[in-house]
Amino acid sequence: MFDQRALPDIDWDNADPMTIFKALWGVERGLPFPDIVTVHQAKRLTRERSTNIFANFRQLKAILDRHEACIKRRWAKKTKEQRRKILLIAWPNMSAAHRPDFEAFRLESPEDRQADSRFKQAFMWPYINLEDLAKPRTLLLFLNARGRNTPDVFAYADEEAARFGRVARAIRPPFLDDDYAMYLSGRNSPERYGEILPYNVRDKVWDDWVSQRGKSVGDGLQILQTQQRLYRFLVRCCQEIMHDISAEALTSTAYPVLPEPLAVTEKVSGLAPLAVMAAQAPYRVPGNLDLDRLCSILAAKSSAAEDHLWTLREDPGYFADCAQDACEHHQANLPDTMGGVHPLFNGECGGLDASWSMLLSDIVAHAYRMVEIWNELHDQVINLKALQSTYAKSISVAKDLPEEYLLALLKFNHYVNIAAKGPLIQLRDNFSGSPPARRFFARCPYKRTASGKVIVQDNLTIERRKCLKVAKVEDELIFLINALASDGDQLHGMGQITVVDELERLMQSEPKAMAIISPLLAAIIADLSVVTEASRQINQYQPWAQVFESLLVDRKGGLEQEYKKKTEDWIHFHGTCERREGVHLVRLGMPSGGKFYYPVDKRRTETTTEAMRKAEGNLDAFWAGVDRRMQHTAGKRVVGLAVRRLLSQPRILQRTPQWIEPMKAPRKSVMPAERLCKPLADVYFELEHRTEATLDKSSTLTVPRNKHKTRKPGDPLINNTTLQERSTNITALAASTPQSTITVDARALKVFHTLFHTPSISATPGEVSWTDFLHAMTSAGFSAEKLYGSVWQFEPLIAKVTRSIQFHDPHPSVKMPYRVARRFGRRLERSYAWFGDMFVLKEKGGQKRTSGSVHGAAAVTVLAHSTPVSVVGCICDRLVETVTQ
Repeated sequence: MFDQRALPDIDWDNADPMTIFKALWGVERGLPFPDIVTVHQAKRLTRERSTNIFANFRQLKAILDRHEACIKRRWAKKTKEQRRKILLIAWPNMSAAHRPDFEAFRLESPEDRQADSRFKQAFMWPYINLEDLAKPRTLLLFLNARGRNTPDVFAYADEEAARFGRVARAIRPPFLDDDYAMYLSGRNSPERYGEILPYNVRDKVWDDWVSQRGKSVGDGLQILQTQQRLYRFLVRCCQEIMHDISAEALTSTAYPVLPEPLAVTEKVSGLAPLAVMAAQAPYRVPGNLDLDRLCSILAAKSSAAEDHLWTLREDPGYFADCAQDACEHHQANLPDTMGGVHPLFNGECGGLDASWSMLLSDIVAHAYRMVEIWNELHDQVINLKALQSTYAKSISVAKDLPEEYLLALLKFNHYVNIAAKGPLIQLRDNFSGSPPARRFFARCPYKRTASGKVIVQDNLTIERRKCLKVAKVEDELIFLINALASDGDQLHGMGQITVVDELERLMQSEPKAMAIISPLLAAIIADLSVVTEASRQINQYQPWAQVFESLLVDRKGGLEQEYKKKTEDWIHFHGTCERREGVHLVRLGMPSGGKFYYPVDKRRTETTTEAMRKAEGNLDAFWAGVDRRMQHTAGKRVVGLAVRRLLSQPRILQRTPQWIEPMKAPRKSVMPAERLCKPLADVYFELEHRTEATLDKSSTLTVPRNKHKTRKPGDPLINNTTLQERSTNITALAASTPQSTITVDARALKVFHTLFHTPSISATPGEVSWTDFLHAMTSAGFSAEKLYGSVWQFEPLIAKVTRSIQFHDPHPSVKMPYRVARRFGRRLERSYAWFGDMFVLKEKGGQKRTSGSVHGAAAVTVLAHSTPVSVVGCICDRLVETVTQ
């Protein structure tokens, strides 16, 4: 991007192209001017390069038509060193490392880079490097894509690949001082590929040049230069691999044309990671808009956001973990450049009340806002799918998109760009303060400002790097995250999609990089990755996506007004715990004094039971206060919001019943244990309490009300007898309702036993390894796909289940503690009405065996778990039978 503040004061409407180009390029600020070409020179270069490109393309296609299967076999048998040797013969002095342009940017000063960069090759062909191409599959993908598709298919991708080099001023496309545009898209012959046409203001060629359908001559010449060397390189690679056959004989009639060999789908441990697909994208045919995939990802993300808000309200341990994470990542934790402590931690600036007021308000606002954002994006994609279907017969690469469909795409693109700002700001505010990364940063000494913003600076001087022994991988990670956190010219130049892909590659391939990423940061990167995937899908919608940026200019004002109106009620999510009225709430929500101690992973005793009940009561008190504040400030203005719809659903919080001293009983006696149910929001936007009176009167429960006493008089958490009766009735009804089963192997069954573990006085649950969880989910009928960061998407493969779900893998450990596994179980329960007894062991002979018979010991069997949605629309008590020996 160009610094508009430094541009000279010129008449932009009447200036000639040379004057405008000098202003944009920065000649007035001393930057070197690109080479100037005449129309005659440009046309001559175009014909030479176009002819050469198509000659090599046809030769490459002829070779692959006859020998692709043999090339694949030979390349697969070669060692890494043999592959590197062939690559260097075909492209001498090839860059060694992945993304050599990023490394060159760090190594070269701006002055040297702009004057005459030593790394032009790295900036112009960043995907031509030994690290990537020496892998077993990369070159084969590259050959197949370029040899089976015409060069115009890759014109936009080749231009985008060198985008960073252009913005960094390492590459200077030639300049034509005249009014011409070059056409590449849809031109499939050397005579028409790169055709140069003159334009006059307001004619079609002018419109094409402005909208980027027609390229500037300089950019077009650069694309041709890029492709000219690429196709020559790929032909040479084939010749070296097939070295025992002469170049002439390779394409002769002596070898017949064969069918194209089947492509091998990339799999890693049986799973298809998105990161692998992103890393291979430069070597594949550019993708197209996949709204089905995008809809699935956003639906799962929307569900995850709702589950996050739900769990914050239901699980004291989860709430305390989130609050503690927010506190530990705050930039005020950084010592300043003089070694001083931030005033928030020495009693000034309001002390703990002020800091927790800000943190708790952010936790509440972020949870509510994410529900709105993901629901809105998901709804827009559903609308896009409908419009795409409606206009399917009208969509053609030779024509503009239908106006209604185009406006919906532009709107979605606009919302995606805004949605990306949230995770980018979070990354900026949380990375430097995170415990693993603090040593790389320092805080500027505190100065009282209206915003109270903490100013952080990079602490990595050359001397400091040596002292800290900063590894190259750590340096690369900080460079990438700083680029994302900048959200300015550098990020625009590098490209958000490119930076996120590179960050993911580094995190997955380098343990030292992943060690700097805390679980909170991994979750933020996961959010950013989903938004980035939406951006990728839009950018892949070629050739129309090229013009979206220019089309947005005229429509930006209207879209911004629409967005402002759409989100104006979201302001009420913010500041819930701030200002004087929120001090009481702050003290209810501060995770201090053990108020949220929640020992779900301990053996159930009277002490642990009372601790859990106390924590649940404290959490309920906090959220009741939040709901009252929200009702007071928002009133009825949030009726149409997704949060309102979520909290208005007949969902029920699960609460711990009062401890009942177990009775000594004869063998096989039954000790019932109930889970209490509590409405999600007692007070929320004028909603009524969810008691029997609010249920559909047509849903009658005829089950006997045999209920064990589970409370003492005056118990504040169980103040609604009818709610308890409803819970018991629901349990009995569920027990009498036939439930489908899922047959799994012993390894998966063990995982589901832990996820749906029933607390008892004699059993303590264990950990679950992530690989075992993946195995269990795939055994239950889901495909598992690694997205970005720590997020995995599980897509149902069975007809009975239609919605996807996302989970975060554990970090830094590879195992989930029980408290996390329990939350996973609760999410599966809410999403699919799963429960422990649904899963049965698959015998070798094909027989089913219920989980209650495993090991022949005192097993806990869930007899009934969930209520059909048609009855009450919620999941309630589980009746547990403990069999003693």
